[in-house]
Amino acid sequence: RVHAVEVGLGHAVPVEPLNRYTSITTHIIAGVSEASGVGYNWDTGTLFAIGDEGMALHEMSKTGQLLGSMAFDYNRTPRDARALDDSEGVAYLGNNTFMIADERRNQGAVTPYQEGAFRTLQDLAPTTYSFGPYDGNTGLEGVCYDPLDNAFWGVKESGPVRIYKLTGVSTGNPVSTQPIATKYISRLQTALDVTQASDIYALSACAAFADSPRRPNLLILSRQSNLIVEINRTGEIVDTVSIGSIGRNIIEGMVMDETGILYFVSEGSATEPVDSPRKNSALHVVMPPVPRFNVISHACSFSGEEMTATLTWDSIIGASYQIEHSL
Repeated sequence: RVHAVEVGLGHAVPVEPLNRYTSITTHIIAGVSEASGVGYNWDTGTLFAIGDEGMALHEMSKTGQLLGSMAFDYNRTPRDARALDDSEGVAYLGNNTFMIADERRNQGAVTPYQEGAFRTLQDLAPTTYSFGPYDGNTGLEGVCYDPLDNAFWGVKESGPVRIYKLTGVSTGNPVSTQPIATKYISRLQTALDVTQASDIYALSACAAFADSPRRPNLLILSRQSNLIVEINRTGEIVDTVSIGSIGRNIIEGMVMDETGILYFVSEGSATEPVDSPRKNSALHVVMPPVPRFNVISHACSFSGEEMTATLTWDSIIGASYQIEHSL
């Protein structure tokens, strides 16, 4: 007699090292033009993508199915009157609220999500925060929320790459700093040829890292180098993984769900044929090749001539299981 049952998971599941993330599944995203940023709403279990034209914030499933959208005032002249000038990243803060990276303005605009709503520049202005001076098309490329410090991290795309930290938003006294020393950012270039950054993610926002010594670390996405680099808060390199096997030229956004699974979005290409899978934006799900199992307990019991062996284990997918075998 053998049976398996799902049981409650009572503790955080250890996550794999970054270089074990080699299993890739790709889903075409219908209706999202030039996807440039992706965030994860841990309250709804859904992803949110934004395109760099700043037209809308889109909610979608973990397989890329479009679930709803919130529009921004885009069709304005001059472009300074648009709600968002050049949206490149999105981060979830909790309470159905997001920060959107506005690259050229070098700002993060905070707004609640409401399906079917329409946001203007006047709507966003009171809750828009500066990471630095106006920076053209090499400014704020990605943002993330950091629960450890109730702060935000941002990356300047290039010319040169910079890492920002924005604190004090919740107290009404926002301050932007660059806590990662220039020498460590320079090492990314010399050691890994990272001269461009597309997004940033704080592992502290992922529940799977709650008990991990890696929790304070940051992930940096470089589409130009086809790399994800994990660094500590000093800026020292902890780990890397190549994302070249995804097979897309413009991978723009990155986020994790609560189990540690990585999600990326990539832009489509206008030059591709209509029937090409690279024509449209895409969602890429990246994880270790097999779930990691951790034995919680094992036991043998006897009743007369019958022996029952019980093994209980858990896995990275967020559930635990029990199997019994009786002879």
